[in-house]
Amino acid sequence: MKSENIKKLLPYVVSRTASPGSLLAGTIAVMEELHRSAESIFDTFQDFFDPLNSDHIPMLCYLAHWFDMNLMATYAARESSDDNEDSQLKKIRALQNCVKNGVWLYKKRGSMEGIVAYLELATGKKGFVIEEEIKDHAGAALPFHFNVYPPSGCEPMRTLIEEIIELQKPVQCTYSVIYTP
Repeated sequence: MKSENIKKLLPYVVSRTASPGSLLAGTIAVMEELHRSAESIFDTFQDFFDPLNSDHIPMLCYLAHWFDMNLMATYAARESSDDNEDSQLKKIRALQNCVKNGVWLYKKRGSMEGIVAYLELATGKKGFVIEEEIKDHAGAALPFHFNVYPPSGCEPMRTLIEEIIELQKPVQCTYSVIYTP
C-alpha cells in the first residue's frame, strides 16, 4: 500500500499534518514498508494453488486431499532408502500432474478410461492397457473382471499401481495386473 493511499485512510484532520519530514510522514513510510511483503504475497497468491508452480510437498499434499488423492499424497511424501533426488522429483511431478487433472480424474472415477489416465499420470509412463472381456480356461466369460497390462519398467511401482486400481475400480469388479517383460 502506497503512502498516498494510507493517508486517504486517515481522518482529514490527521492526514493534513503529514508534511514531508514530519513524524506522521515517517510513520506512514514505515507502514508502507511493512505492507510491502504482504502485498508481494497477495500478488502471487494464486501460485500457491497452482500445482505446476509449487514443489512444496505439504501444499501439494493438501491440494491432493481436496481431490481424494490421499494415496498419491502419501506416496509423494514417503521417503524410502532408495530414493535419490531424481526419484523424489519424479514423485513430485506425478503428484503435480494428478492434482492438475484432479477434477477430470474425479469425474472419470470408476471408469476404465479414468483408471488408465490415473495410472499414466501417477507413474509417468504411457501405455497402460485394460482388457475387459476376460474368459476363464473353459472359455466362459468372467463377469466383472478385467486385466491391466502396465508398460515395461513399472514393476518397481507395483504397490502404487495396485493401490490406485483398488481405489479407482468399480467396487463389484475384480482385476489382475499382468506384467510383461
